[in-house]
Amino acid sequence: MGRTGKYTEEFKRQVAKDRVENSLSVRETAKKYGISNGTVCIWTDMFYDPGRV
Repeated sequence: MGRTGKYTEEFKRQVAKDRVENSLSVRETAKKYGISNGTVCIWTDMFYDPGRV
């Protein structure tokens, strides 16, 4: 059985964009959105492209 995603791709992109554009720390971002530090790191790595954000 596969795990279904709890968050939309749009939400993940927004979290990554918010973190980078507002120079938030992983901890600040995680607290703001109610997600784990590790999740913030993964999403930032997945979705942040300096040329697109």
